Amino acid sequence: MKVKSFAQLNIKKSKTDRIVGDKIKIRQILNRKIIVHSYKIAPSKYGGDYLTMQIELDNQKRMVETGSNNLMEIISKATKEDFPFSTIIVEEDMRFEFT
Repeated sequence: MKVKSFAQLNIKKSKTDRIVGDKIKIRQILNRKIIVHSYKIAPSKYGGDYLTMQIELDNQKRMVETGSNNLMEIISKATKEDFPFSTIIVEEDMRFEFT
């Protein structure tokens, strides 16, 4: 039996779903201007969901993750056409918010 290689399957890799760059903690980007290129929300192994964002900070692609329900709720209202957008994430009343 002849086994095909992955390359022979002609499956295109999805570049829009890939989040690249070094991981950065959300506290390191608070009160700093960032550009959000994309995001995904996935189930957490600890329960609930978590948000992963592809951001740009100081002209470098970075990845940031958070369990902030507020950020997940807000960003999920954005359409594909809204990306990329610039924002500053702030902490108000013990929760994160886009400004």
